[in-house]
Amino acid sequence: MVKTEETLKSISNKVTKIVMVFPNPIATIPSGFMYAAKRFRKNGFEVKILINSFLDFKTMDEYYEEICQENPDIVGFSFATLNLLEIYRLQKMLNKAGFVVISGGPHPTICPDEVLKNGAHFVVIGEGEIAIDGFCNWFIGGKINEAKKSIS
Repeated sequence: MVKTEETLKSISNKVTKIVMVFPNPIATIPSGFMYAAKRFRKNGFEVKILINSFLDFKTMDEYYEEICQENPDIVGFSFATLNLLEIYRLQKMLNKAGFVVISGGPHPTICPDEVLKNGAHFVVIGEGEIAIDGFCNWFIGGKINEAKKSIS
């Protein structure tokens, strides 16, 4: 899709925006996910966080609408296996709409090829701190070797 190509070409002279989504319903704030958001902020990204909770449950269609309204450069996911088919459906919708999709968390770490086949452009394997820094350096500055170490 055109937006993905345009995003990668025009990114260097502006603040990069990422919407980070934790789509599995959860009762508490996921600390690892929040740490990942902090790493993106440290690398100069504008970060919007969306966490699905039992008290304010959102469907993947509601997330799609909210993400499209935000119009980020990147959409990042962290997820486990729960609700997997709906998450894959959302990733595919975002990919088709031209958004760059990066996924991490327990399920993407265990099944990175599956996640890549279901709408993600990139998968963070294992702990994301170093991988996020490498991805940011690559995405903004084209330093691909740093991203290759822990991203599929």
